[in-house]
Amino acid sequence: RWDGKPYGIDAARIASVCSTAQVFCPSLSALRLRVLDYLYAQRAAVPDNRLVFSFANGMRLGPEGDLLQQLCWAIGFPVQDEPLPQPDHLARLITGARPEVLESYPEFEYLRDIVFALNFMLRGYSDP
Repeated sequence: RWDGKPYGIDAARIASVCSTAQVFCPSLSALRLRVLDYLYAQRAAVPDNRLVFSFANGMRLGPEGDLLQQLCWAIGFPVQDEPLPQPDHLARLITGARPEVLESYPEFEYLRDIVFALNFMLRGYSDP
C-alpha cells in the first residue's frame, strides 16, 4: 500500500521569518543557509496533500494519518483497535495514548513537537 511519494513539513513561515533574522556568527549564518536550502528542496519534492503536522485543519488528522497507516501496515502494528475499532485509533498513536509507534520511533514524536512549537511561536507573524 506504499505509493512511494514522500511526506514532509511545510516550512514556508519558518523560512520567511528565519531568512530575515539577524545572525552575527558566520558559522550560524552558514548553518541557517543550509537548513533553509534543505527546507526549500524538501518542500519542492513534497506534494501539498502530503504535508504532515501543518495543523491547518486544527487538531484533526490530515496526511499524518495516512503516513501512520502506511507505517502500521509496513511494520505490523494494529491499524485499528481490536476487538472493537475506534475511529480515533490513529490519533491515539500520534499522541502516545497507544505507545506502539512513539516507543518504536521516538523521532516521530520529536518531529511532531518541534513542528508544533515552531508553528506556535510564529503564529503572530503574517503568512508568507
